[in-house]
Formats: sequence, structure tokens, C-alpha cells
Amino acid sequence: MNKILTGLILVISAVACIGSAAAAAVPVSPSGSGATTCPTFSWGAAENSPAYRLEVYEQITTGALTHEQMQTMASPVLAREIPASALSWTPSSGQCLGDGQYVWYVKGLDAEGNGTWSEGAAFRVEPVLSSAAFDERVAAAVEKYVARQQALAAAGQAGNAIYQIVPSNITDEAGRQKAAAQLPGITPNAVPTTGASIYLEGDVSMAKTGGRVGIGTDAIGAGLHVTSNEGVLFEGAGGGAIPKEGAGARMMWYPKKEAFRAGYVSASEWDDANIGYGSTAMGGSTTASGTVSTAMGYSTTASGSQSTAMGVGTTASVLGCTAMGGSTTASGFYSTSMGYATTASGAASTAMGNSTTASGQFSTATGSFTTAASFAETVMGQYNTPPPVPGNAVTWVAEDRLFVIGNGTADNARSNAMVVLKNGNVGIGGSPSVKLDVSGTVKAAAGGAADTGMIVQGAASQTASLQEWQDSAGTVLASISPSGIFTTNAPKVRAYFSSAGTSIVNNTTTAMNFDAEAYDIGNIHDNANPSRFTVPVTGYYRMSAIVWFQTNSTGFRQLYLKRGGTVNLASALIPAVNGANTMMVITTAAYLSAGDYVEVYALQNSGGDLTAGGGSDATHFTMEYIP
Repeated sequence: MNKILTGLILVISAVACIGSAAAAAVPVSPSGSGATTCPTFSWGAAENSPAYRLEVYEQITTGALTHEQMQTMASPVLAREIPASALSWTPSSGQCLGDGQYVWYVKGLDAEGNGTWSEGAAFRVEPVLSSAAFDERVAAAVEKYVARQQALAAAGQAGNAIYQIVPSNITDEAGRQKAAAQLPGITPNAVPTTGASIYLEGDVSMAKTGGRVGIGTDAIGAGLHVTSNEGVLFEGAGGGAIPKEGAGARMMWYPKKEAFRAGYVSASEWDDANIGYGSTAMGGSTTASGTVSTAMGYSTTASGSQSTAMGVGTTASVLGCTAMGGSTTASGFYSTSMGYATTASGAASTAMGNSTTASGQFSTATGSFTTAASFAETVMGQYNTPPPVPGNAVTWVAEDRLFVIGNGTADNARSNAMVVLKNGNVGIGGSPSVKLDVSGTVKAAAGGAADTGMIVQGAASQTASLQEWQDSAGTVLASISPSGIFTTNAPKVRAYFSSAGTSIVNNTTTAMNFDAEAYDIGNIHDNANPSRFTVPVTGYYRMSAIVWFQTNSTGFRQLYLKRGGTVNLASALIPAVNGANTMMVITTAAYLSAGDYVEVYALQNSGGDLTAGGGSDATHFTMEYIP
């Protein structure tokens, strides 16, 4: 009995590569006797299985063998990987089994192609008995062929007729008569040998001239010349060795792996080990080693399952990916890379153009030398800049980039015309930190005399400024308050004792009369009343006082920040430090109205007067408006 081996693997896995291990599947049918030659194989579902693999063997022992034992003793006559969630499969007519005893196994595959084989299920295929009657059409075809052979012999060309087609007494399951290609010494009506049996339907004519064969034509123009309105069909039962390996030009149909090759290879690209089940490779030195993969052009490689590589030097290396053009690489699941030297390495990513890279999952990079590195990011243009902080390639992060237009001129001169973040911030000429962040000159021109040039609209309960002007360091130079007040240079002051400091009387709350200023924006320090710091605008202010008390270890030290001389804003009390100056720091923030003044007060009970140290870095007071 001829062995049949079919190995088309159709994998249905998803983008995710890592999953739970598949459970074992359970064979259901066929089992026992009475199976047809093309039985429907069915099995119970296995959890976490995106695909199944089925193998059928001729039963070689009476005892039950595990799959591991069976595969060491025989090769499968039928093998198939079933896609998606199908729980049954029926072989095609060209894959049907002959009569005999068989055993079959099934296993559920996980995302990595691993799984546990089931126990074997034995079944028997009963023989199909044929009729000895000849089909009238077969007889007519044979008669016509014999007449042609006689004519060739009469013309002195009998040597061109290499086969005599005679009818046999063998039929197939459909009742079609077989015919034997008879050589000298072969008895008609014998069972035709493999490779010598053909089906005859209707008129058939064959001829041989100078080593070339014609079917349906006398004007033979090639090694094999077929003229037929019915087309040409090549079927395979899934078995047999590869027709040819190694370098050379050829067109090859390989039934064992249901694979097709046409073109030229210079090495082992079309050897059995480099041919994927159900794959197609055409052109020059192409390799399609992945299951159901396609490689076309020159030096292309489709090694991923269900992958496609086309063009020159392209590579499609993982499940469902496509690489087209020149020197492109698709290495992310279901990714697409096209153009020249592009790389799509993120899952379901797309890279197009010249030297672009899409490494983020679901990302797209187009143009020239662009990179889309974060999740779902789209980049176009050329030479875009990388983000200040690398984006997350597989998860949506609000601060990552969503859309970028690159306008750089070289690899060392990268820049962006526009950046849109996933949180909605838009940057023109740079990365945005607010909803609209523009780097460069902005022009808002009115369309007509009655049009407003630019409108800045606040919220219903606006508290922050409507607009601000800042220097390059981000310091506020001017602002417009919610009520429309225009303010320039936020108020702030730093005052200190010039050199000698000041005396703090024992057990007396003493106002600190500062006599020098490091800066005073807004005329906060009142020189006529040197202890006072009067705020020019209403708002929140941050205040800090530092006092260095003369060395004395007796008693306590206390500081106050007071508004209007009476309202305590903050206070602090500590014991005196032994053997060193006692330094006190007090800091607070408060809401002040324009015209309010703040003073610093000190108190000590050492038993005598103490000096608060002078100098810009010693005793001092700072105050600044909080925008």
C-alpha cells in the first residue's frame, strides 16, 4: 500500500507569543472498523489550544503504542496541523487512505507549538471492490491511441512512440477506469505501478519527438508540451522524497510538504530542511522555510509561519509578517515592512519608506530615517528626534508620543516640526509640556478690521493667570490675572544685615530691622520702616527667615513671622545650642492682600543681650510672590 504523507501546517496563533500550556486533546472518530478511505477525524477540544496537530500511522503492532513509541518505528502516512478552533478535518480526495489498519493521534498546540499527544485511536479502512467492465470512453480513447501508433509506425516513426496505453481491469472509488502505460514485456490488465498509471477521460493523444513529450499536440515546443482546454492538474498523496536538492534551476512540486518551487538557487535554499509545509518560493536563491510562507524575488527569506518576503534581500521572520522591497525586515508578529532598509520589529507595526524603524507595538514609521518607538505611535517625515524619556513600547502611557512629524536634515541634525502626546499636549517645534507648546515666533493675524486677533478665554472659575510671559529660564516676567490685571516681574525680595548684625534684648520680642538688600523686585522692603516687607499685589507669598544667634547655651530661642505687627503667620521655638551659634529657620506661605506687611521678630532669654549675626549669608529674610 502506498504511503501518503501530507504536512500542511496552518497556524492560527494571535499576536501574543506567550500563553498557557495546551491541555491534551481526546480522539473521538474514527475508531473501530468500517471507516471510509477519506474519514472525518474529530476530537474533543483542548484548553488553551490555538491549533491542533493530527498524525495517522499504519498500525504495525497489535498492542497499543504511545505516539513517542510509534514515531520511532514508523513515519506518518498522513499529517496535518488544523487552524483556528476547528475540531474536525476531512482529507481531500488526493489524500485518502488505502484499505488497511491504522492508528491516529492528536495534540493541542500552544502558542509555541508545543503540546501533549493523545492516546492512539485505531481504525480499519475496508477495501473498495472494482468492476471489470471498461468504460466506453476509455475504450474509444485507447482505440484512437492505437490507431495513432499504427500511423506512426507506417510512417517510419515508430521509435517516437515510447508508451502503448492499454486498459486495465482496475477502477478507483469513483468507478473510473485506469490504464497502464505498457512497456515491452509488460502484461496488459496488470495492476499499474506507481508512476505508470494514468486516468483516461475522453480523447487522449500522446507523442514523443527527439526526447520531448507532447500531450494533445503534435507541434511539440518544449520538453513537456500540453495542449488542453481542461488545464493541467498535478496531485500528490502526501508521500515520497523531495524530487531534487542542491543548487540549480528548476520548477518543483513537492507533495510531501505541499510546497512549490520555481527559479534558481545557488545552495541549499530548496533542500528539504529549508522547505516549510505549504510554502511557495520563486525567483533566485529564495527561502520559504516557514509554514505556509511565501518568498519571491531574489535572496528573500520567509522563515516565519504564514510570512511573506518579496523583493531583494528581504526577511520575514515571525508569524504573519510581511517584508517587501529591498533589504527590509519584518520581525514583529503580523508586522509589515516595505520600501528600502526598513524594520518593523513591534507587534503589528508598519515601517515604510527609507531606513525607517517601527519598534513600538502597533506603531507606524514612514518617510526617511524616522523611528516610532512607543506604543501606537505614528511618525512621518524625516530624521525625527528621539523622546527625552524612552517611551513604553507595549503599553499606552499618557506622557508618551502619539504622532510626530520629523523635519531634521541628517542623523546628527534631527528635529521635529510637531509632536502630539497621548495626553493631548501638542508641541510645535519641540516636545510639549502644556496643551499647546510653541517654540518659535507665533503670529495671530486678524482676518479683517472687525476680527479679534487672538482670544485667550479663561475657565468659569479661573484662578491662575490668563497669560504669562517668561524668560528662557522660565521666570515669570509678566502675567495677566483672571480679572485682567497685567503684572510684570513677580515681586520678591531678599534682605539681610550688612555686617555687624543687630542686638536682641534679653527676654524682649525684637523686630529685625534689616539694612541691606540682595534684590527687591516690587519695592517690598520699606527702607523707612526697615522691619517691614509690604506686598505690592494680592496673592500667595512664600516667606523664610534665618537668624544666627550669638553663642550662648542658656535659655531658648524663638522666631515669629507676623502680618501687620499682630497676626502670627508662623513661629518656632528651640533650646539654645551648647558651644556654638544657634541658627533658627522659619518658613511659611500665606495669602496676603496688597498693602499687607510682614515682619520678623526674635526672642531670647539667655540672661543678657545677644547679637544676630550680619552678612548676606547669615541672618536674612526672603519673600516671593507665588504665581
